[in-house]
Amino acid sequence: MSVLTLQVGQCGNQLGHDVFDTLAATAAAAPPAEQDKIRDMYFRAGADARKPLAARAALVDMEPKVVERCVARARKGGRFEYTPSKLDKQEGSANNWAFGYHVQAMACLDKILDNVHAELEKMDALRGVQLLHSVGGGTGSGVGSHVLEILRDLHPRAPIVTTSVLPLRGGEVVTQHYNAVLTLAHLQRYADATVLIDNSRVMHHLASSGGGGNVLAPGEASGPPAGGAAKPAAATIGFEEMNVTIAADLAAGVLLPSRWDEGAGPAPSSGYPYASVRAKGAVQLLHDFVDAVAPHPSLKFVSVYTARGSAVDATARWNVVLRDLKRRLPTATASPSLLTLRGDVVKPVGGLSRIDLACPADLFGPLNKAARGCALKTPLCGQHGSATLVANSPHAVIDGVSGVVQRAAEMAGCGAYFHHFARYGLERDDCDAALATVEQMLKDYRGCL
Repeated sequence: MSVLTLQVGQCGNQLGHDVFDTLAATAAAAPPAEQDKIRDMYFRAGADARKPLAARAALVDMEPKVVERCVARARKGGRFEYTPSKLDKQEGSANNWAFGYHVQAMACLDKILDNVHAELEKMDALRGVQLLHSVGGGTGSGVGSHVLEILRDLHPRAPIVTTSVLPLRGGEVVTQHYNAVLTLAHLQRYADATVLIDNSRVMHHLASSGGGGNVLAPGEASGPPAGGAAKPAAATIGFEEMNVTIAADLAAGVLLPSRWDEGAGPAPSSGYPYASVRAKGAVQLLHDFVDAVAPHPSLKFVSVYTARGSAVDATARWNVVLRDLKRRLPTATASPSLLTLRGDVVKPVGGLSRIDLACPADLFGPLNKAARGCALKTPLCGQHGSATLVANSPHAVIDGVSGVVQRAAEMAGCGAYFHHFARYGLERDDCDAALATVEQMLKDYRGCL
């Protein structure tokens, strides 16, 4: 019952560390039964009894310092460690999807697959693959797309769930729109579900909920400004804080096992050949997640929304948490969704419309019609409780992706910067096909409104 994780590129490796750190900390604080499930799914025993848990992960980046820092952070934290299933080179992918896909991935493919197979040999059974990466750079987008394509071919029956981070809307690199569209097209073709992370939305949420903190621009130092005093630590929001928040959301709503609530109706029947119909109370796995939130093959991009509780009376806490969650959601539209409550739940949730917390029955509007519910008493480590909604929301996808597609189409129309991609083997027809794939995806989502 194990999940293989691939951390690709700088973003994927940094985020992956925080994901495993959250999972390890939550497992350590969980009751023995839940602890064993979490550890078996995402970790294996260390080299000896004195060693911490080893993450079931393969680390991929073209710059050695990224992987080295990730491994060192895990070792220093002491909750888990990475084993030598890692790959790095001495040069990056130049923020270029074509260079990553056609050059770097091809040069490293055998080594990447060796690392993947080394991890698979240490599993009793593969129950899913998660890929963590960014769609805006070169390695996460280009190498990540190539690895995704190969994994789908090698493991056609395993559910593949990606966490794909969109670039900041203000711009990080000039080629990010091409990179994003080419990657999104691959995700549409080869992934079973994609958790789409909008960095701009995460930054805005942290800034608005953190007491007016300042958002750091890409590359901006978090230290004292020139000629001035240092800003308070709580007043700046950088990528490290964003990654911790994203990791907690992923753990709460996607990765940590949950028990299907008996009041929520039958658990989904998985389309994957090795999975039988899930019994009530069965542990949620990645194929359950895919069936719950991405049952249609054309609509597989989902968003995660989380509200966290404080140390107050349980009933009052959940009233506040659920209303806070509602405020974070986009315009309500009936769509496949999964609500997970973690903590001291007053009454296990049986679907969004049956939460016994003195909340209005239509708290989440039309989402009630398509939602499923899970509840687990063990909260994330360090939290009093959380409510996490994973929603296949047309509004969120359109808002996050349409601007990227429009800008890429404008650039492609006049050939802007395309020579950077053509020199590494990307044909204009390939770019046009990727644009058509993503535009059709957006059209399908607009049809759901």
